[in-house]
Amino acid sequence: MKLSQSDISKLEDARTVGGDPSVSLSDAEMVNLLKLVARDLDLEIPDELTCEKCDETLDSGFFEAEIDSLGCSKLESTFSLNELLKRSLGEYAEDNPNIFTYYSLLVQLHSYRRKFAKVCDVQEIPELETVIPRGLLEIGKFDEESLVSWLTWRKFLYDIDNRSAQTAGYLFEPILTEAIGGASYSSSKSPIERTNRRGSRQVDCIVGDTAYEFKMRVTIAASGQGRFREELQFAEDARNSGYTPVLLVLDPTPSKKLTKLSNEFGEYGGQAYTGDEAWNHLEVRAGDTLSEFLEKYVRDPISSIDEHKEQFESLAIDHDDEDGSVMVTVGETEIQLR
Repeated sequence: MKLSQSDISKLEDARTVGGDPSVSLSDAEMVNLLKLVARDLDLEIPDELTCEKCDETLDSGFFEAEIDSLGCSKLESTFSLNELLKRSLGEYAEDNPNIFTYYSLLVQLHSYRRKFAKVCDVQEIPELETVIPRGLLEIGKFDEESLVSWLTWRKFLYDIDNRSAQTAGYLFEPILTEAIGGASYSSSKSPIERTNRRGSRQVDCIVGDTAYEFKMRVTIAASGQGRFREELQFAEDARNSGYTPVLLVLDPTPSKKLTKLSNEFGEYGGQAYTGDEAWNHLEVRAGDTLSEFLEKYVRDPISSIDEHKEQFESLAIDHDDEDGSVMVTVGETEIQLR
């Protein structure tokens, strides 16, 4: 099967993440991601795409391989590598069209992981002037020199965490939406009309006559009161627009807000799924091939982190004034941030 122009455009979009800094995957990275898909789904890899060095890297597994190691100068020099990639993907998708989506989602996941690695690499150490006033709350606890360092590193890590939350937020919704064959809509194009006000509202995902609201978690402090009222209104707006509202919350941690929000979806003829129920619902809707992607690349890794949440190791930060590098040691693991 030859990939359509729409398919090719979708791949180009998946391999590029804009903003500052931006990322665009090389052809060799794209090929190695396709070879990972072939390994996952027991597909034959064409001889032209064989590379001993790359295969050793892929043996480590997607999450274990170094984030920059999927590129390869030897593979990159292969004649018409991009055409070989499209031809091979087209042949895989001919037998099972969901393989295209599986591959596209893996490309998106890798693109956003590369983007975040680059964010850490260029994250500036904050200017002292931006944090000095906060020291008024802690003068006396440290000497002045230590207090300046404490305020600076705390802000540095906060800035990185902020970018992490933003980048992860951009990644999750498209992955879940595409895996279950849906589409998301901005407020200007959404079919969900607001009940009490003019205009439409953004919706995370629509599949057939079901309108989904995705959430990583709903804690007591998840949203301000105005935002939470907006979230409560979604179920009524969806029902009045002809859709069945469904709430999917991946973190099952109970809270009063989660109970209230779930009840609201039930009141307007919908359903609310949390934790394992939410994952199971997604995997049933995704079907055999794409549920394997969700399990392998999203659910299992998150569950693995969650299983170790009680473990807490010490942190040390080492800064080199000359080259500006920042080395973080967590427990016995060293990571160069920049």
